[in-house]
Amino acid sequence: EKHTNARIEQEVNVAKQIIIASEKISQALYDLQEAAPEVIYRSVVDNHSRAIAQKEANLDSENFNLVIDFIIEQRLHESNIKIIKDNLDVGLGLFDLLNGKKFMFVHGHQDNVNSCFQNAVGATRQFIDYFAMGHYHSNKLKEFQGMTVFVNGSICGTEQYALGKRLFNNASQRLIIFKEDN
Repeated sequence: EKHTNARIEQEVNVAKQIIIASEKISQALYDLQEAAPEVIYRSVVDNHSRAIAQKEANLDSENFNLVIDFIIEQRLHESNIKIIKDNLDVGLGLFDLLNGKKFMFVHGHQDNVNSCFQNAVGATRQFIDYFAMGHYHSNKLKEFQGMTVFVNGSICGTEQYALGKRLFNNASQRLIIFKEDN
């Protein structure tokens, strides 16, 4: 019964978490719109938002992140914020920067920092200039054959999972600004 109550409480909290995440992201995009001439929103699924806890039984298409994206799109429909949905799949995004360079992004649960260069080039048959991921609960910056890999830390810092894996990190997010070729 103890496990059933915990599971039910967690399921109730999922709805609240979806609403809070949708509102926070929507508000952040509105705030960005005041500072930037153009705001574009893109997203990929992660392993934290699985509809089914067992990763072996999970499908990427059954991910609460897709619900969050739907809510965000509804909240922003009268804004000038562009919602772009042209990912290679629900977990892998790619776009061209204005300077002609290619930027690939993933959550990171299906990717490895040390093999993302060859996987990105192999998957697209193109040179990828920048690759961004999270998932590893620790800030990293690496370069492979001219591709820069940005690994974002955890937005909440060292939480229980990271502590158990000895991944110590201050709360962080990364803002990358591109200007011309830089």
